[in-house]
Amino acid sequence: MYEKNALDTARLIAAAQANSADARMWRWYADAMEERRLRCQWKDRYWVVTLDGRNISSDQSFDSALRAAQIMDSALVGLQRA
Repeated sequence: MYEKNALDTARLIAAAQANSADARMWRWYADAMEERRLRCQWKDRYWVVTLDGRNISSDQSFDSALRAAQIMDSALVGLQRA
């Protein structure tokens, strides 16, 4: 019985973390689009994501391309601060 409760708790925590990460990613997307910093283009069966005039990710999945772009943007911001 305890193992089932622990597994259910772990699943709930994982779901909450995924929802939080998803919300942050879509907020980043909305902000970048509003600021006209982001462009998403379907090209040769891939989504190409351009941020501030620089191609920063591409993937066949729109969702994966955006998530990779957000990660790359965070990394670039971190490098600029260092």
